[in-house]
Amino acid sequence: MVLGMSRSIVRVSSPPTEGKSISPLTGTVISWDGATKRAMILTIYSTDFKRTVDIRESPLQSCHLGDHVPTFGSAAKYGQEILALSRDENMSLVARRGAITWSDGSLMWRNHYMFLDCDVPEGGEGGPVVDYCGSIIAVVYRDGPCAAIISISIIHALYEMWEQFSYVARPVFDMDLKSVELASFSLREELSLKHNIEGGFIVEHIANDSAPENLGVRRGDVIFFEDKCGTTLPEIEDYLLHLGRRYLGEKRSMVLKLEVHDIEGPCKETITLPLEFKVSSGKVA
Repeated sequence: MVLGMSRSIVRVSSPPTEGKSISPLTGTVISWDGATKRAMILTIYSTDFKRTVDIRESPLQSCHLGDHVPTFGSAAKYGQEILALSRDENMSLVARRGAITWSDGSLMWRNHYMFLDCDVPEGGEGGPVVDYCGSIIAVVYRDGPCAAIISISIIHALYEMWEQFSYVARPVFDMDLKSVELASFSLREELSLKHNIEGGFIVEHIANDSAPENLGVRRGDVIFFEDKCGTTLPEIEDYLLHLGRRYLGEKRSMVLKLEVHDIEGPCKETITLPLEFKVSSGKVA
């Protein structure tokens, strides 16, 4: 299965801009028009890339995708065994075997990244992460040791939104969170015994003068989403994108209700967070 879908894996590059060389990426061809010689490629977005990309040295030129168009799984799962696929500078297929770690983390106020226990070589960013049936379950966001990945469920939600509205929208959510379920056993025991907290999300960082901070949320608090929208951070991101899609469709203001536990004291309260949405066309100038 993996070797079959490997025909759709390409190395993506762009002509140097103002003498600056751009690091190549890996991409996956998800559709191909033989008449126009145009392909739709799934990869990560870089503001350094021009609209035109170079795939001249890929096996795409000498094959018909046909049954080799990749299949997609539903979502990446913690502990899942995977293969991270990419192409090196010689256009050889590179596969790294590993698993999705039982850990979470955030980058730039984004909480949805998952991490691998294997190294993804340089140029692997944008490459597919597949299960052992060959279905794509994630895309590599950052290569190197403990590579960061994005679940295919999130990418699918973004694509559907863009396809329907030509825009993507997401609530501004200026908090870095950590799932209680993935915290250390000692912390989970303390939260359970002292505060009767079995789930939720720990506030790791919060932006200064942000709406949550102005409503009293502080670092170290444990929050619960009233809508029961998930127990993992990728599931929360799916929910936030769902709200973004609703916003584009309904064009009305929305709020998010959070139950906030102050573990430094006995305080517990429910706050209503007015949502501000960031909207992007996804177009490159």
